[in-house]
Amino acid sequence: MSMTSPESVKAAREKELGLATEPPSAVLAEQLGLAAGRGRVFTGVQAGSAAAKAGLEKHDVLLRIGKTPAPSGTAAYRQALDDLAPGAAVDLTVSRQGKQQTLTLTVPGQKKK
Repeated sequence: MSMTSPESVKAAREKELGLATEPPSAVLAEQLGLAAGRGRVFTGVQAGSAAAKAGLEKHDVLLRIGKTPAPSGTAAYRQALDDLAPGAAVDLTVSRQGKQQTLTLTVPGQKKK
């Protein structure tokens, strides 16, 4: 009998979106003026994924998911991804080379009717 942990289920959403992330270093957080416990750095974006189609790039720093500041903690970040509804279009605010921009990510899956 195969048991799936809640963490592996939440990690699956990150893979489904084509993302790999980690918390920002203390130096980067300070440079960007991030509050403690906020932001994620994209360490990888899979070609052809929902993240790539949205325009996300490796080394972008995620600042907001919709109107909510992006958490840096892995569990809180994965929960935020898990809360995204399939088929939803979600605005992600990122910092790329010091400039903020908003990109729209379409979550894979069918919208609930």
